[in-house]
Amino acid sequence: MNKTIRYSSFENKFEVIYRNEIPTIQMPPHTHNAIELYISLTPLSNILLGDNVMPLKENSLLIIPSYCIHQFTQLPDCEYARYIITISTEWLENFIADNKRYSYFTDTKKPIVITLDDKQKALLLNRMQDFIACKNNDTFSEISIFFDILKIIDGLIYTHAENDEVEKRVTGTQQTVNQIIKYINAHLTENIRLADIADKFYLTPNHISRIFKKHTNTQISNYIILQRITKAKQLFREGFTVAEAQIATGYSSYEHFFRTFKKNVGMTPKEYINAYYNHE
Repeated sequence: MNKTIRYSSFENKFEVIYRNEIPTIQMPPHTHNAIELYISLTPLSNILLGDNVMPLKENSLLIIPSYCIHQFTQLPDCEYARYIITISTEWLENFIADNKRYSYFTDTKKPIVITLDDKQKALLLNRMQDFIACKNNDTFSEISIFFDILKIIDGLIYTHAENDEVEKRVTGTQQTVNQIIKYINAHLTENIRLADIADKFYLTPNHISRIFKKHTNTQISNYIILQRITKAKQLFREGFTVAEAQIATGYSSYEHFFRTFKKNVGMTPKEYINAYYNHE
């Protein structure tokens, strides 16, 4: 059974989606110019989140910051149920500018995974159902319930203890892919070649390509491009010029950066800046 409930609210500044479906395609790694709060009601054997691949338990809450690369691999022929809240980063920053309580949602660049117990899950999902039930009838109630949801998640974040539970569930090849991702991110401004990565980890290029594709649903070359384009978007948000972003993301020429950005984003770097940030 495929079921999707999508509800946008408050001038489309935030959106709540419930989906329960049998996936027919696997999404490649991607990012959003928005914050995502993701509740997976179904366990997954493999996800890419930031610079880690890992399994995901049933009833997991994920806080995914803007520009955080992520990809979820669903099991074939199995229903996959989840709630997704997407929030405009710019709107939320302005809305809570003087409220330090919710600063995690706008300040952090690190994703978090929290396994919900039955009580936490029921509390959170009940408020999300209340939000969907508003159906644009009462803007004040929408805003009130929306911030109730943020308050619940905020409480979960600050009572969440960092531990090695995830590390214990990560497989050997997932650990290797995590190390490769960290190596790529640390050398993003350099000319990263598959042969160099293979030498670094004492593996063959074919083996590295195979396990990386298995756990991220993309090739290493595509992942490097995505990381560089994502970093450029972050720099544009901070006010960097196109030339500064080109150098900071490891492109030796402006032309190469320009072509790659336009091919992957659908607009030129300057068009992207004007569309989202309008920096002078």
